[in-house]
Amino acid sequence: MPFEDTRSPVGRRARRHSRRSDRPARFRDARLREARRHRDRRRDDASTRSRGRRTALRARFAAARGVREARLGRRRRRAPGGRGGGRRADAGPGWCRTADHRTAAEEHAGGRGSQEPERLTDVLRVALTGGIATGKSYCLARFATLRIPVIDADALARDAVAPGSAGLHAVVARFGAGVLNADGSLDRAALARIVFADPRARAALEAIVHPEVYRRIQEWFANLRVAARFALADIPLVFETGHNHDFDRVIVAACRPDEQVHRVMARDHLDDGQARARIAAQWPIGDKVERADRVIWTDRGFAETDRQVRDVYELLNAER
Repeated sequence: MPFEDTRSPVGRRARRHSRRSDRPARFRDARLREARRHRDRRRDDASTRSRGRRTALRARFAAARGVREARLGRRRRRAPGGRGGGRRADAGPGWCRTADHRTAAEEHAGGRGSQEPERLTDVLRVALTGGIATGKSYCLARFATLRIPVIDADALARDAVAPGSAGLHAVVARFGAGVLNADGSLDRAALARIVFADPRARAALEAIVHPEVYRRIQEWFANLRVAARFALADIPLVFETGHNHDFDRVIVAACRPDEQVHRVMARDHLDDGQARARIAAQWPIGDKVERADRVIWTDRGFAETDRQVRDVYELLNAER
């Protein structure tokens, strides 16, 4: 058999293969063991990195749980009455003030050495509405005795057209000086005669007053610092103005239509036709009852009205 040419590629490959085959077996075994160790180290390193990532994630989740538990603990430690715990039990100014009606001490609270309670972001915003003389004010007063923060849109509307206000100036510009008393204040009776007889005039008045009223109500809710599950705004025209969607729940104070007419006549010293005209300026009470989340009937005696107020109070407090 002829020898292979060692200068050719075939010869060189054969020579290298021959040298490898001649190496002692212990060298080959050592290289195999080193390769296995290298593979095992890479697998261990990957496992260590995976364990490290899992540990870091567990630490982040534990920290988040700690923050949530601390917040819940702060809420549980709050006194049931909050800052309003020592206030009057009626529905007077102590419960119905907006941010613009705070006392000087409240206005400048939070200075050196004082700690301001944190704002509550999970308070249910509840609107109390109904028709003319259906018992809204009475229900509002009963909720106030249960230490629920309340605000009265009618009081805000009066403030919006107080002497010297921009609102009163706009009213006079639209309706004339005939709606003013001798002392420069608004003659509400004169203005009522105009707006209840003319829907366009009523719409013009609402366009002047309502934006300021709703601005103050939203400001009041945003600045609440009392430990209550819900807060209540008495707003007669919340459905008519489309602002019912601004609230989490709507309560309607209702009574029978004939009882409503009788109340309006007795309260405002009107005849039957005048009373019905004023009632007709708002939605029918039946339509409001259909859209309400809760209804309080006020034509069944004071004790029954009080019981319904208490029931609604407990239901809203139980909501989560």
